[in-house]
Amino acid sequence: MATLAEQIEAHLKRMLAAASGGVIEIQRREVARLFACVPSQINYVLETRFTPDHGYRVESRRGGGGYIRITWLAPWEATPRAASGCPSSGEPWASIGSELDRTTAETLLRALEARGWIGRREGGLVRAALEAATEGLGPGLADRVRAQVLRSLLMVVLN
Repeated sequence: MATLAEQIEAHLKRMLAAASGGVIEIQRREVARLFACVPSQINYVLETRFTPDHGYRVESRRGGGGYIRITWLAPWEATPRAASGCPSSGEPWASIGSELDRTTAETLLRALEARGWIGRREGGLVRAALEAATEGLGPGLADRVRAQVLRSLLMVVLN
């Protein structure tokens, strides 16, 4: 049986999938009432499962008419380059700068898989290629090579 946090997460993800534009607005107390829990439980779910690393942006406005807006980001919008306001052509590879650390590459791949842009098999192949291309390289060089290889692979896999 799923935990309460997992149930809340699944509910919010279903709402996002059904929403046009991948944006929903909720009221914390209404969701808490639906799941018979305290509002802080909703905060916990939002803070741990709806982060930019997981491909979401959460905005809130407190008060009587307050709301929580959850936006489902395109996978490449969660990269540091996109977050810094760097212009992008709207394609995943455009958000990859000249360097890319392993954690950010993995976050991007997980987001692409979660959204159905690539399958698990393709994700595994890309991960293997990145590992082979960066094996034995120093951190700075590995980050530059990883960025070049991932950009090239995404251009092929997503076209």
